[in-house]
Amino acid sequence: GVKTDSYTATNTGPTDWKSPGLSVVITPTLNTSKILVMGYCVSGALAGYENAVRWVRTISGGSAVYLNIADTSGSMTSATSMMRINAGARDANNASFMFLDAPATTTATTYHVEISVEALASDVYFNRTQGESDTANDYRGSSSITVMEIAVGVL
Repeated sequence: GVKTDSYTATNTGPTDWKSPGLSVVITPTLNTSKILVMGYCVSGALAGYENAVRWVRTISGGSAVYLNIADTSGSMTSATSMMRINAGARDANNASFMFLDAPATTTATTYHVEISVEALASDVYFNRTQGESDTANDYRGSSSITVMEIAVGVL
């Protein structure tokens, strides 16, 4: 899956995760197979705020499973990756991801990315920064996710 266009959404806080539209579906041939999930994404937020990324697996009709998210304590929010946008509105979070998943299914399985920002009523950005303008000095990025079935115990 590849997403080359940008996405902007208003967040209501750190637990308001948005799906910017980057996903891929795989139907494993064996329920013992592992799925290698590889991805890269660009996300941004307002200067001075922390934004976060998490990678998600959903098996058709089932609930979401969050891949490789951090253990937390108290009221902290779990994520796969995060970055505080310190220098200004033109910073972005560039998150790479590789994870060997074991969904134990032969049903269609979707992998996608979600993004969030810590601030209430703040925009969160995907494939762009908050402070971009229509000049040659500003860049946009693209994001992708690739999955590969790895058969286990089959030669």
